[in-house]
Amino acid sequence: MLPSDVDMERYPGLKRWVIGCFSGHKKVNDIIYQLCQQTGWDWNQAKQFVDQVARENQKEIHQRRMPLLLGIGLLMMASGTIAFVSAFPDLQTTLSQMEPPLDLSRVVEYIFLGRSGYLLAAKLVTGTAMVIGGGIGTLRAVTAAMTGAGEDLLKNPSRRPQ
Repeated sequence: MLPSDVDMERYPGLKRWVIGCFSGHKKVNDIIYQLCQQTGWDWNQAKQFVDQVARENQKEIHQRRMPLLLGIGLLMMASGTIAFVSAFPDLQTTLSQMEPPLDLSRVVEYIFLGRSGYLLAAKLVTGTAMVIGGGIGTLRAVTAAMTGAGEDLLKNPSRRPQ
């Protein structure tokens, strides 16, 4: 039986394994189940161990997760920038085909009347959303790695499987 606070020094290999699982974005219940299989502990013992490892090593876990999340965020921002910037030659072509005076209502009407207008709008909106989303995700990953205060690693309540 494990006491209320597990002596992590007695299980350094298991501690490293649990940290590695969290770093690999495994679900809490999957980690607990595999720990039960490896150690023969019951569900509550394994849950207690996983909870304690997550609480005491949150900063390290977020630091180990950061490279993947940072890569995804930067890739998303780069893709969004490419989509956004690629819309400008289309916009320039569209605007050059219009006759003056150019007011906003005519420009919007002209853009959305043609098929290429929908593609242009999609590039602008999608590109903007990707840059914003990638930036927010990257900022959250870096903040979590620096402070240890990020996504709750135990957000899924662990319940014994039926």
